[in-house]
Amino acid sequence: MIHRYSFPTEIKAKELINTLELKEGQTTSNLIDGIVVIGFEDKYEYDEETSESILIKKGETFNVNVWFKNTPPKEWDNFEVFPKTPNHN
Repeated sequence: MIHRYSFPTEIKAKELINTLELKEGQTTSNLIDGIVVIGFEDKYEYDEETSESILIKKGETFNVNVWFKNTPPKEWDNFEVFPKTPNHN
């Protein structure tokens, strides 16, 4: 089952990701079936006049989705979120 997490900093996210026994470049391990590191999700709006994307809102949390094979470790619990309309930007 997919679990979604929002961390206050990238450092905290990487600290917990490092506990997942992932080897360089891997997205699976003995503990997980997959991981998607989304990072900070900034919001942009396209300006047709200038043909540029304009930053509307800076992402405030570092987001990660994980498919755990079993129950997630307790240290992840405080960061789990349950968005009503999840997406991968």
